[in-house]
Amino acid sequence: MIFLHLRIFLVIAVLLFGMSSSTNAYLGPFFDKPQFIAVGDEPLSLAIEDLNGDRILDIVTANLKSGTLSILFGDGNGAFPRRRDLESGRGCHFVTVADFNGDGWPDLASANMMEHDIALFLGDGRGNFRLTSRYTVDLFPVFVGTGNFDKDPALDIVTVNVSGSVSILLNDGKGNLGRASHFSVSGDPHWAEPIDINRDGNQDLAIVNTSSATITLLYGDGAGHFLSALVLVPVGFNPQAVLSGDFNSDRRLDLVVTNSGSRTFTVLLADGLGGFRKDSFAGGDTPFSVAMGDFNSDTALDLVVTENGSKSVVVWTGDGVGGFGKANNISVDFRPGGVKVGDFDRDRRPDIAVLNIKNGAVAIFLQR
Repeated sequence: MIFLHLRIFLVIAVLLFGMSSSTNAYLGPFFDKPQFIAVGDEPLSLAIEDLNGDRILDIVTANLKSGTLSILFGDGNGAFPRRRDLESGRGCHFVTVADFNGDGWPDLASANMMEHDIALFLGDGRGNFRLTSRYTVDLFPVFVGTGNFDKDPALDIVTVNVSGSVSILLNDGKGNLGRASHFSVSGDPHWAEPIDINRDGNQDLAIVNTSSATITLLYGDGAGHFLSALVLVPVGFNPQAVLSGDFNSDRRLDLVVTNSGSRTFTVLLADGLGGFRKDSFAGGDTPFSVAMGDFNSDTALDLVVTENGSKSVVVWTGDGVGGFGKANNISVDFRPGGVKVGDFDRDRRPDIAVLNIKNGAVAIFLQR
């Protein structure tokens, strides 16, 4: 009889938990109701880093309509009470953070689509940034990232350009970038992930091609150039973003690609020789951006996918061998854009930052 009562109690508890979760528009199983922090108009990308040297994570967004970068300074308790804006350029589309001049402090680089350039801001370690240079790239850059393409100590810059190319700018280690070299890519390139695909010690690129439902693999030569042979890997229809991580615990970097047209995300498990084994997972309505973190403390990487069509932020837990299962489906009242994971309240648990593009804000979800 005791066991029967216990089973009934557990069933009732599960039903009540499910009802409470489904009736609240924001509460997922592990996250508090989000706070919204205003940024510039139409933020399209975000990056996370300690930008003022206080050992607390801050956020910077690239704002398309206002042509600015918005820096949100964290207080260590999950709030962002201070904001500073920087003028970037028309069509500010993407932002990345790295130390470009070797002084130990984070700097910023932004891609300005309508200026056909990147803007470089050098930081002083106290949250102040100074626009030092603009560098022309190919037409309509929509992505900027970093990688070591010439095997010197300095991080270089890569842009992805709607005109059908990627541009590489080599860094001298003092924050001075060389003239851009352009490499053609077909299929409407949109996003890139620097990664050593074939484990030869040279930085390669995995590039999302939106119109051809593929990613292009460009193999680096270690001197800032890429081999002429291109490898196309099929993924889902209308891919949006690509991210690398070790998803099957074999110490090789794998790839995950969100496919908004086919409502899936594709996991490409690396074989260490330049090839991949593909697996696809149903990703809801219009999967858009993806980030990763360990949300259940099992040492396996989990994924966070924003679903633009269903207005959801979904956490997928990894099994450590390349598989993923849906854990949390957090409904929101906006179409979520870019997403990043970081510990914003210093409780050693990953939290989530999601862009609200239409309303010009960042939504912060703190893990309970």
